[in-house]
Amino acid sequence: MAGLWIIYECIHKLLQPEPIHLPWLGIGVMLLGAVINFIVSRKVSRAAEETHSMAMKSNALHLLTDVYTSLGVALSLVLVTYTGWYVLDPLIGIVLALYIMKEAFHLTKESFPPLLDASLTEEEEMQITEIVKQFCDRYLEVHDLRTRRSGPNEFIDFHLVLASGTSIEEAHHLCDDIEQAIKNVFNRAQVFIHVEPEHEKIHDSDDAPSPLLFGDEIGHGHPETERRSEPARER
Repeated sequence: MAGLWIIYECIHKLLQPEPIHLPWLGIGVMLLGAVINFIVSRKVSRAAEETHSMAMKSNALHLLTDVYTSLGVALSLVLVTYTGWYVLDPLIGIVLALYIMKEAFHLTKESFPPLLDASLTEEEEMQITEIVKQFCDRYLEVHDLRTRRSGPNEFIDFHLVLASGTSIEEAHHLCDDIEQAIKNVFNRAQVFIHVEPEHEKIHDSDDAPSPLLFGDEIGHGHPETERRSEPARER
């Protein structure tokens, strides 16, 4: 709405150009405001990335658009002062309004996945697989990786197949080690590991030489095990 209102005002100024009073005072105020807003926006943006907070990300974007708006206004004031082309002021204003609308659209688009508890990104799920691979000499197979993000928290669960002779204590220590390794990267993650015996392997060793198997696609459970309803053991 703000972008549309700015465009409306700029069109009005295009039709009825007006002289600008005290341009250098306006330039100084705009530049000072841009510097302050840039510093604050960077701090808020870093905090938003750490907490995955869409509210803070929205606030950081709001401050950053203020920076660009202030710089655009300062630029238009300089150009109008030196050229006398009053039409430049509303034209630059329209460009800034379009930028604000574009960024608002992208932010709105990014806001929906957390509300829908969408899965982690493909890159993040690949990170998880690489972490679990570090322990491949201690298990037979991993499958049915499922992930989701709810606000700042990640939820990760998968099935871990162990050799029949593995003791409860060994399984417990392995799960603890995997969980801690994942939390070293995803410090807000809730990790659920469902330990399964050897006969629960999806593929025989001849079919699946790799001890890591997360289904046909990353983040999607294998159809053979999706039908099982045993609850995952929370670590």
